[in-house]
Amino acid sequence: MKVKKVVVVVMFFLTVVLFSENRPRVAILDFKATGVSSEHAEIVTEIFRSKVITSSVFDVLERKNLENIMMENSLALSGLVEKPAEIGKLLGAEYLITGSFMKMGNKLLVTVNLINAESGKIIGSSEMTIDNMDSVYDSLTVLTTDLIKSSLGLNKFTFSTETEGLSVEFAANYLTDSAGDGVGFTFGISNGRGNFWSGYSTTWNFTSIKGNNNDFGSEKKIIGCFGAGNFIFGNKVEKLALLLGIGAGYDFQGGILAIPSIGGYYKNIYLKYSQPLVIDPSGDNSIQNYNMIEIGYSYFMGSFGKGVVNFK
Repeated sequence: MKVKKVVVVVMFFLTVVLFSENRPRVAILDFKATGVSSEHAEIVTEIFRSKVITSSVFDVLERKNLENIMMENSLALSGLVEKPAEIGKLLGAEYLITGSFMKMGNKLLVTVNLINAESGKIIGSSEMTIDNMDSVYDSLTVLTTDLIKSSLGLNKFTFSTETEGLSVEFAANYLTDSAGDGVGFTFGISNGRGNFWSGYSTTWNFTSIKGNNNDFGSEKKIIGCFGAGNFIFGNKVEKLALLLGIGAGYDFQGGILAIPSIGGYYKNIYLKYSQPLVIDPSGDNSIQNYNMIEIGYSYFMGSFGKGVVNFK
């Protein structure tokens, strides 16, 4: 028992050591504005700063702390590149990142440089043209990824802004065949990322359909889908997406349900068509078909994966 306890303690210690953060510190200086407003250059700088922070590759010095250190030492943020070793030592930063934001014809150009503070050498550089300010966020994602890959050799580093999270679905359904119709509800959950999601749903319908068995007279019966697997192809949160599903349930008049379905999402709204097949509903080995239309609302719980770093 003592040996096992020692092994557990040692493994825990190794885990803590191996996974503890030891990230290099970097100071991101204000981007230089050329042919654009200083406000736009400041916006680009701050978005880029957030991208670098989210990458979890560097320990980024906060802008406020940077400004305070500069004021305490009577230094201006401009001109820091001329003395990287001194500034790096003063800030306790191993790297400096400088950049520029300029207008070139009808395009906007962003350039960034990663500088080794000790040697003063540029060890990585990246640039990107941008159509307009509306595309800055996604463009800086690519720019940040390229800079980190080229500078630190992280060839398998990917920086994802794909939507990721959990959705909850609520829907109403309408079921019909030649013998009658009925209404019901659906509840489901789904989770995923980007263009692929999967989920689970349960559907209940209260119908006056008697099927092939009239023993229940005019009483309503319940058609229940205990569980359905839903596979969604496309960004269901932001764009169009295709839904394919298959479920199983029970016709409480005596049959087993198989429920294939097809549908589509458009942002928060989805529409689905299902054809429940009741196998042997009246004990004579027959199959009864229903047609079900379902319209629902998908409530997205949050972009949990927005700006997540992946090492593949």
